[in-house]
Amino acid sequence: GRATDRPPLTAPSRSPSYCPKWGVGHLHSPTLGSNSRNTAPARRSTTIGDVTSHAAALAELEGLAVLKGHGTGNDFVLVPDADGAHPLTPAQVRALADRRFGLGADGVLRVARTQDSAEVADQAADADWFMDYRNGDGTTAEMCGNGARVFARYLVDSGLESGTSFSIATRGGARAVRIEADGDVTIDMGVATGPMLRAMPVVS
Repeated sequence: GRATDRPPLTAPSRSPSYCPKWGVGHLHSPTLGSNSRNTAPARRSTTIGDVTSHAAALAELEGLAVLKGHGTGNDFVLVPDADGAHPLTPAQVRALADRRFGLGADGVLRVARTQDSAEVADQAADADWFMDYRNGDGTTAEMCGNGARVFARYLVDSGLESGTSFSIATRGGARAVRIEADGDVTIDMGVATGPMLRAMPVVS
């Protein structure tokens, strides 16, 4: 069943690597000019145009089941979408992540089946679930380490994954997940890469 069919999920507070508590709920049409759910300062200025577009975007998602969680301080809105019914537009992501008129988050994690997601379907043999990660500004991203840990914890807590080792699909490739004995979540982030450095002569 959906995550909202169960009581809020809890995890030991000693571990900062996954959500101390899931916030579970459904979206409802927002009221312009007020937001009792989140009064944290916005990360950028919000104009009347933004408010109007956010209201329209959130209205399109009315009734959608969502969760809120954090990984070592990075907070995320998590959207379970096993049926592929909510692909999410950039405007909808921005509205969800807005800290004044949305739910407020650093990013949005959509839980989708890998085999049904064309951009990562080649990873289906390695990972059942695709972490469709979006930045708070609505753009797509390959990967987010803290987001991946929140994503993995949700898969385990919701029963979508049952083992202590599995992989998740990301735009940056399949990533191995390990659930530690104490409940911590470890993600194999792969080999670190960076810009090529060119040797420059030193003039004395």
